[in-house]
Amino acid sequence: MRPEANNAAIIRNRLLDQGVELAWTAAPIPAEALGVAGVSEPLPAGTTIIRQAPGVGRKLALYAAELGVDIYPLATEPNVATVKLNKPRLAIYENWGGNADAGWTRMIFDDFEFEYTHLRDARIRAGNLISEFDVIILPDNSLSTMKNGLRAGSAPDEYTGGMGDEGFAALKEFVEAGGTLVTFDTAGDFAMDFLGVPVTNALKGVTSTEFYCPGSILEVDVDTSHPVAYGLPEKIGAYFVSSPAFEVGGDAEIIGTYPADHDPLMSGWLMGPAFIQGKTAITEAPFGLGRVIMIGFRPQHRGQPHGTYKLIFNSIFYGASGE
Repeated sequence: MRPEANNAAIIRNRLLDQGVELAWTAAPIPAEALGVAGVSEPLPAGTTIIRQAPGVGRKLALYAAELGVDIYPLATEPNVATVKLNKPRLAIYENWGGNADAGWTRMIFDDFEFEYTHLRDARIRAGNLISEFDVIILPDNSLSTMKNGLRAGSAPDEYTGGMGDEGFAALKEFVEAGGTLVTFDTAGDFAMDFLGVPVTNALKGVTSTEFYCPGSILEVDVDTSHPVAYGLPEKIGAYFVSSPAFEVGGDAEIIGTYPADHDPLMSGWLMGPAFIQGKTAITEAPFGLGRVIMIGFRPQHRGQPHGTYKLIFNSIFYGASGE
């Protein structure tokens, strides 16, 4: 199954829920491995291999017709490295008081048939998150709001106080133990300021008279060989709204960058493009036995930028994948 269509995630989720064995290819599948005449181009890295089992072929035909996803038979076993896909144990954090970015993310998970747990502060503070989850999403939010939450006295006690120090320590423990934390936009401050990953915000301290981009589409060049970018074109449009831009060091891996040689503006307006040219937009930072995937913009902003949904979906499958 080709990786380009967002709806491929629905088919993966359905098949994994049914116990069908799936794997991701880490390199292209040669055209000669396909059991289809007239296909001359290889299938890209990130193609899903679906192991045959009773009834699977019929289901695939129905799913492909329903969802518009290209699925091919294989004539031979492709000689490429693969990674086993597992059913994700997924959670999304949302603070009390409301977070629209979390709401849009949950809508997309519902639309694309991801099962997930809606995490609140008390469950995070309880710790031992790795026993229940492979991947935790932190939607766009400030570090202060995540930690402190609603002010005491402004709501019943069970809704006030945020994650607190206990919750922050529990998230750190989760990543150290092998979990994958995915941050959107300003939620990346958790990874930079609390976890101390080797990533900094290049726009920190830059004033709005020097750089200003309150809601525009910017070009991002992506490394399509990285699992987070499987199925994407080499250039994508990212919705940037007063977002960070990263500088990475150490063992952090660059997945997407703003172009260094030209203004990244694709639509809208941008003042001070030089401040982000050549800077990182998407990065993976190892931490303990786990990782943090930092997407420096809102890839699901208001349920509209379908061209960047795969960054979310791929991060989830990547975080839940096995050997």
